[in-house]
Amino acid sequence: VVFEATVSAEQKGYIGLDDIVLLNYPCYKVPHFTRLGDVEVNAGQNATFQCVATGRAAKTDPFTMERRNGVLMTPHSLTSLVGERRLVAWFQVGGAQRGEQDLYRCITQSSYGAAVSNFAELIVRVPPSPIAPPQLLRSGPTYLIIQLNTNSIVGDGPVIRREIVYRASHSPWSETHGVNALTYKVWHLEPDTEYRISVLLTRPGEGGTGPPGPPLVSRTKCAVPGGIAPESLTFTPLDDMIFLKWEEPVEPNGLITQYEISYQSIESFDPSVNVPGPRRTVSKLKNETYHMFSGLHPGTTYLVSVRARTAKGFGQTALTEITTNISAPAFDYDDIPSPLSESESTITVLLRPALGRGAPVSTYHVVVVEEDGSRQVKRRELGHQDCFPSPSSQGEAQGRSGGVPPHYYTAELPPSSLPEATPFTVGDNHTYNGYWNTPLDPSKNYLIYFQAASNFRGVSG
Repeated sequence: VVFEATVSAEQKGYIGLDDIVLLNYPCYKVPHFTRLGDVEVNAGQNATFQCVATGRAAKTDPFTMERRNGVLMTPHSLTSLVGERRLVAWFQVGGAQRGEQDLYRCITQSSYGAAVSNFAELIVRVPPSPIAPPQLLRSGPTYLIIQLNTNSIVGDGPVIRREIVYRASHSPWSETHGVNALTYKVWHLEPDTEYRISVLLTRPGEGGTGPPGPPLVSRTKCAVPGGIAPESLTFTPLDDMIFLKWEEPVEPNGLITQYEISYQSIESFDPSVNVPGPRRTVSKLKNETYHMFSGLHPGTTYLVSVRARTAKGFGQTALTEITTNISAPAFDYDDIPSPLSESESTITVLLRPALGRGAPVSTYHVVVVEEDGSRQVKRRELGHQDCFPSPSSQGEAQGRSGGVPPHYYTAELPPSSLPEATPFTVGDNHTYNGYWNTPLDPSKNYLIYFQAASNFRGVSG
């Protein structure tokens, strides 16, 4: 028989026993507990004690669990095993913390007597965490090699698993990798980017992973950027200008500091253009992904290259060939020339060769326009607004209406027929490359136009 009492350290006391009655009930009628085992959990987990009572134990009997300091707990659940004359009571300490680590025992009382179990210990372990951050051993543009540095920890061991958790400092997303050695290489990182790397330690049992240790804050090295995708180069050519656009490299490998554009003439039908020409280079700011080339030669093909730069250096070059549009040929007339001579049905004019711009002159046309007033001679350069691109015969010109000036091609001349300034008689009644040089009507007034055309790769100018 064991008598228990709480004794005050401040006042003297005594235990008095009176009227002790010994009953002769058989032992099997008195409930008693099997041995209560210790329970170990990680901090924050639920701890469960299982109290098993045998004998005359019933669900209606009071079951409690007593902590060593006298605090009583009610059971979480009860189960009666009738065939084995057992009753099992479960007691739970929810989210156990280190302060709840103590001795606990089971208590019940029936009409046949009371039962008290042995004291069992609730052991609360604190999951481990490193005291110091990982150490950086080496870094590169896309990797960091670290030492875990887990010799000193807070919390309880043993450590059964090590992991590293890392993320870019500017990103909320993180990744976790298991580690089987004391050093680890973190792969596939972004160049010139700051990362935060911590170590996770785990001890046995559910909830055994501790909080991340202090982070290592380190930046990957800067690298040269990847190449600009050639398909991202878009351009709009004019006769003496090119507008070019491009996109940032898919792999910038750090902060782009500038772009470099180089260009060089490599082909031209204009004999006055020097090919290959000198190579010129232009630097653009990091946010300028476009450039307007000016002062170019018409009908000339240029080799254009674009590359990006970081603090580490230049990346791979993207190349493309761009050809400027041809321009209309140019004449060297200073003003409108006067006819050399006239008759009732002809006008003789002086034709001068034109200068091709971007492509050689492919053909000349003498155009006649009927107009009120005195007879005049005009030279006309082929352009978008002031040219006669559609060949017309005299009959077609007479049938025109709707505000279009009546005109017709009276002659088509090859460039070889005009090596220098040459007189030409309009209305001489001859045929020039399929066009009849019809005699002029003495009762009408005419404007005589002379125009030149070029053709380059199917494009006329």
